[in-house]
Amino acid sequence: MFERYSENARRVLFFAKYEAANLESPYVEPEHLLLGLLREDKLLASRLPHSLASIREKIAARPRAHEKNSASSDVPLGRESKHVLMHAAMEAETRAQRVDTAHILLGLLHEEKSFAAELLRESLGDSSPRLDRHEYPRPVTFTLKAVNPKLAKANSSKPSAHHEGPPADPRLGRHLIFENMTIAEFVKLLPQIAPGYIRRAIVLDATGLEGAWDFTLNFSIAMARKEPGTVTLFEAIEDQLGLRLE
Repeated sequence: MFERYSENARRVLFFAKYEAANLESPYVEPEHLLLGLLREDKLLASRLPHSLASIREKIAARPRAHEKNSASSDVPLGRESKHVLMHAAMEAETRAQRVDTAHILLGLLHEEKSFAAELLRESLGDSSPRLDRHEYPRPVTFTLKAVNPKLAKANSSKPSAHHEGPPADPRLGRHLIFENMTIAEFVKLLPQIAPGYIRRAIVLDATGLEGAWDFTLNFSIAMARKEPGTVTLFEAIEDQLGLRLE
C-alpha cells in the first residue's frame, strides 16, 4: 500500500503511530496523522498559530470514542484514517506524483467531519486550502523545487526585506526586489504577492537551498498568458530564479 509513498510521507505514518500509542489510542485516527504531519513538515507547523504541543493537548483532552489501549504493539489505522490516505493517494495520482506530505494534508481536509480537519480549519482560517476543483482547477498546495538556481548569495547582515519597484515593461505589472531572504521566508511570502487562487494556497519548500539570497522577480498580474510579452508568476519563478512552482 505504501510503495508510492515518499520517505517524508512514510515518516508521517511512523510519527502518527507513535502519537497514537502515546495517547493510548487503539487506532491511528486522523488527529494522529495530523500530529505526524506537523512533526515531519516543519514549514506547515510554522504557519499554524498553535504549537504542536498545544494541538496535542487538545487531542488528548477530547473525549475518547474507544477504550484506552495500553499495548505497545503496532497501532492499526482507523476507518477515517484509511479514508484520509485514500484521498491522499487520489490527489497524488491526479498529478502523477508520489504520495507526499502535501497530499496527506489535502487528505485530512477531505475528511471534513474529522477532528483533525476541524483543527486545521481553526488554525489555517482563510488560508485553508479549498478543494472545489470547479473553483480551483489547479492544485491548492504548491511545492517550490530547485531546477537550475539563478540566485545570488546575500552578503548583507541586514534583516531580510522585500519591496516593489516600477516595472521596466508595462506589460509586467510587478517588479519585486528581495534582499537577504531565505527560501523559507520566500515561500511564506508567495501567497501574499501572488495573484488569484495562489493567495489561498499552501506553498512548501522542497528546494534544499540554505542561506540567504538576493533576487528580483518580474511578472504580470494576470494568472495566465493573455497577450505577447506577458509573463505569469510560474514562468517568472522558473525563468528568472531557476526554481519551479508546481
